[in-house]
Amino acid sequence: MTRPSRIEVHIEELVLHGFDPRDRLSIGDAVQSELSRLFAEGDMTLPRRDVHIDSVDGGAFVLERAAPAEAVGGHVARRLAASTSPGSQARGR
Repeated sequence: MTRPSRIEVHIEELVLHGFDPRDRLSIGDAVQSELSRLFAEGDMTLPRRDVHIDSVDGGAFVLERAAPAEAVGGHVARRLAASTSPGSQARGR
């Protein structure tokens, strides 16, 4: 199976509770960076066709209070990857 040369992911809204709003851009950048890495390294299962997922519940997680935005974003991205894999509870069409 060949990997696609281009993958487009659009996240309309990422809701995180308990984080400083000033960290939102850094966390978002870290999510993007980690998702890119996961796709590039083949760590994510790719669908064979276009997929639209209405929502993903990544669940609750606990990090150290002073965890840097990169750690938070990386954790969120890995949870998203796990939540959208085959057999997950992601809701889509």
